[in-house]
Amino acid sequence: MNNLTCTQQDPSQWGLDGFLTDIKSLDTGLSAVTAILGRFSLERFDPGLYPRAGVDFPPDVVRSVRSRQAEYLAGRWLSRQLWVKRNVTPIQLGSGAHRQPIWPSGWVGSISHTSTIAVSCLAKSCEVGLLGLDLENWLAPEVADRISATIVDRRETLYLGVLGPFEQMLTLAFSAKESLFKAVFPQVGCYFDFDAVRLVEIHWPSGRLVLKVTQDLSTSIRSGMLFEGYFQMWAGAVFTIIAHPPNAVAQHQGAFQGPSGRLSKEAS
Repeated sequence: MNNLTCTQQDPSQWGLDGFLTDIKSLDTGLSAVTAILGRFSLERFDPGLYPRAGVDFPPDVVRSVRSRQAEYLAGRWLSRQLWVKRNVTPIQLGSGAHRQPIWPSGWVGSISHTSTIAVSCLAKSCEVGLLGLDLENWLAPEVADRISATIVDRRETLYLGVLGPFEQMLTLAFSAKESLFKAVFPQVGCYFDFDAVRLVEIHWPSGRLVLKVTQDLSTSIRSGMLFEGYFQMWAGAVFTIIAHPPNAVAQHQGAFQGPSGRLSKEAS
């Protein structure tokens, strides 16, 4: 899963006056998860696209800067397409106090974006208990050097340093922790620092990674728990996703199961 994996583009998905293009289904390698991505253009954005797209334009987004309005529309519009793919009438997503999407009962999902690409995923909560994804542009080397201490600890730094260009490995670590944050936020309900999670394993052939929680975050997300995720390295960006089945939120240290004990992971 080290390269972008998409299925063919639907020619009908070129609407909104060219605001969104290159819309493709994204193969995450997880059969229970439906995902989609697309490119959006700030130059082609207009607030009038909201009603045409069938997406609510909430007051806090109306008051935000133009780039926020554009990325919000792109992410929510793509999310509407996921309902269509699932043969479900599109559902408006509300937003929580921390701007997180509120998914309807029976479903879990996640949205992420860079300044030009948005991605969204969806799954039934009976098949996936926790779901989070993240998309990040590669950090510049000088930025990585400046902020690394806020993202990874010394042990992680030594581990990442032998795997490849440090700025790319740090971006991967950052993205993986962001995906986990989004996945567990419905249970944790508050922000937590990067040092609450440690990246302990990266497996290049399968695009698999493992994160370890280092402090108690809630009554169900406890120190020592291990979370499995997957990643794809794209030209200029990295994509990560965390997905766990229901009633098996995470395995305690020493009882971690590989892919065969989790979601059905398709060949990538």
